[in-house]
Amino acid sequence: MSILPLEEWFLGARKRWPAVDWSILRFGIHLGTITPKHPEDVFISGAASERLENAWIAINQDFRLEVLRRLTQVSRTGESAEDLWSEAIVRLMTDDLSGAQLADGLPPRRIGRFRGEAPLASYIAVIAKRVSFDALRRRKVSLSLVKSQTQESNHSDLPAQEITMERELAERFVTEFVSAWASLTPTRQALLSLHYGQGMAKADAGKVLGIPPYTVSRELAAAMKDLRGRLAIFKLTSWSPVAMDMWLRTWTQCSSHTGGILRNEPR
Repeated sequence: MSILPLEEWFLGARKRWPAVDWSILRFGIHLGTITPKHPEDVFISGAASERLENAWIAINQDFRLEVLRRLTQVSRTGESAEDLWSEAIVRLMTDDLSGAQLADGLPPRRIGRFRGEAPLASYIAVIAKRVSFDALRRRKVSLSLVKSQTQESNHSDLPAQEITMERELAERFVTEFVSAWASLTPTRQALLSLHYGQGMAKADAGKVLGIPPYTVSRELAAAMKDLRGRLAIFKLTSWSPVAMDMWLRTWTQCSSHTGGILRNEPR
């Protein structure tokens, strides 16, 4: 690669993102021998891969709306484009253990695998769609298991009156859970949804929501305490397949309807 295109790409990227102070030397090393179709996008993703905070801020400011537009066109019922964007960013912020170590000994972020064959917004949208497909696959497996358990329950020897009472208790529990969930702040709803519903690590969920690392566990504990306090009256000792089916459907609906990522919200 001649120095001229590298300089042009570098100057164009720095003009576009003056706050991202990444050197032309690091940019050149990151490029290697490739000639990307979208060099400025490779610059900002490369800077982000080397943990420059201003690069992540720029990605959020310049690419988020386009990614959301693409996701809204394909999102399924119960999915939030904002949630998919956030989960995609979390995936791209994970460590790339196959990448060369940075000067401080840390691994680069996974976003560094982007090589500029397509626009960065398209790349992030593809990651987000994979998140959506993975979640859909997990829900199908879960519902299939619940359906199987429910069918087995239909052949049990429980008296009809006991089955009716069990269903009524489960319905009251679900109603109270919906009310208890609604009483939580949107931030705590989102934290529970990301950590318990989508399996995101506490630190990553806190980062997505703008919660300081040292308060994430406290916020989770407070949210769980509020829910337990409202639901303690039921004292359920076991879950029947019918109750489990109702509970899973309610939890999925509540967690998937959690609003967009909120920051600086009073908690």
